[in-house]
Amino acid sequence: MLGVDFIIGIILWLIILKIIIYITAPSIYKGPESLVGKVVLITGGNRGIGFEVSKELARRGCKLIIACRSDAERARQEIINFSNNENVIVKRVDLKSFKSVRQFASEIHQSEKKVDVLINNAGVGFDTILSEDGLNPVLQANIYSAFLLTHLLIDLLKQSDDGRIIFTSSSFAFANNLTIDNLDAHFPGDDQTVHYSILNYGNSKLAQLISSKIFAKKLWEYGIKSNAIHPGIIYTDIFQAMEGKFGIDLCRGGTRYNRVGNVAKTQEHHRTIFLGL
Repeated sequence: MLGVDFIIGIILWLIILKIIIYITAPSIYKGPESLVGKVVLITGGNRGIGFEVSKELARRGCKLIIACRSDAERARQEIINFSNNENVIVKRVDLKSFKSVRQFASEIHQSEKKVDVLINNAGVGFDTILSEDGLNPVLQANIYSAFLLTHLLIDLLKQSDDGRIIFTSSSFAFANNLTIDNLDAHFPGDDQTVHYSILNYGNSKLAQLISSKIFAKKLWEYGIKSNAIHPGIIYTDIFQAMEGKFGIDLCRGGTRYNRVGNVAKTQEHHRTIFLGL
């Protein structure tokens, strides 16, 4: 049973986070920068925050490659209609499969001479079924595969005059228990609890921050910048999954003092756009 102290702690943490975001949040970015001639690759760009980011990036004239595991032709057409940019491509990749990630990276190497911006946006919230590689699905999709994909595309990023790597992380990175011993933790019976699922997700997001810092340090000499962003508390598929898994009352209680953004209206995705320009 979920402890009262844990619930209170989460609510207080969200309130503090809201205050910090209110103080530091940027206004909507309306800079005139063009992305014509740039190749931008975004995972999970067919829905949620990634979809809104994709629309704005395409509007700025880049060649946009959307990597996702499901059919995204409808999303592609909506992006084209919004941006008047037909240079939008959808390619399939399953981040819960290393084989799929390697195959996808190979296809990108065959089709592209460079990648200017790589946005590791796709994520898994609270899946508990082990992947085909026998790994924790949240950690594999959110960090292992994102790290692998970035590693496999480094040579193409080096071909850019101003390469960028962006991880869509989360403030949940600060709700973690990550250690070297639980990098792929899976505790039978515990995966149905709020405590386990939040820490599991938080661990993956903390690992994204660490990964971003590693790439920034390793690749600065090539002019490649690596950043991680918190997109805000947005009503995405992951948030909906939280409602279904843990109960809508808990989720509403935890965000009672925190405005939950509408993904189609929020300004938060402009942080990703700013970092990609």
